[in-house]
Amino acid sequence: PLEDIFDVTVVFVVDDADEVDVFIVTASGAVDDALEAIKEKMGGGFETERVGGYDLMAIHGGGDPMFLWVESSGHRRTIVAGRDAQRVAEVVSLTKGDGESLADSDSALADVEAQRGAIVFAATLDASEIAKHSLASKLLNEASAVVVQVGEDDGKAFAQVSLGVGEDKAQLIAQMAAGIVAAGQLVAGHEDVASEITAARIELLSAIQFSSDNGNVQVSFRYDVEKFIGLLQQARKDYN
Repeated sequence: PLEDIFDVTVVFVVDDADEVDVFIVTASGAVDDALEAIKEKMGGGFETERVGGYDLMAIHGGGDPMFLWVESSGHRRTIVAGRDAQRVAEVVSLTKGDGESLADSDSALADVEAQRGAIVFAATLDASEIAKHSLASKLLNEASAVVVQVGEDDGKAFAQVSLGVGEDKAQLIAQMAAGIVAAGQLVAGHEDVASEITAARIELLSAIQFSSDNGNVQVSFRYDVEKFIGLLQQARKDYN
């Protein structure tokens, strides 16, 4: 049941164009029953492989095996799972406080914490792979670290993107981005659509804020959830 799962973290590892996903799940002790059921289905136990100094359980199915590492702390369980045993071991190392992470970098973004109500919190020290598929590719290529969080708090939907670009570029980029949004507001004000739709679009653009601090560019958005859903529904009708 979902109430037994406290949170899920997905670690994306990109190596030589191959993307590997590793999952970190924290859950209640109820996960023990699920593991026992899997053991019974497999005939009484898991194969164990020693990788990177950690004992990983290997679950063999129709395709590649799934590797699991489970740690118990009272009624809490931490599970690291993935198809690549080496990557699973590396992520286990991170959960144990070893290995390189954003927190070990010299970026000011290492201190960014998830906001209250955050549903998605993502961070990377290398955005080059994302940049290949993004309109903001040049900016992402120049970023030493990227932190993204999206969620809902007190009836407001929010999103925040933090980019570590350096002291010499942060303020200029923030000013340029704010100018682009301001131009969008002017264009929206001259569109030949109903006045209430125009006002809503301008209000939506006004909810996007830019700032720079300590070599970082902050892009933040905060807007009423019900209004935001209404705008999305209206946009879908206009598109169709």
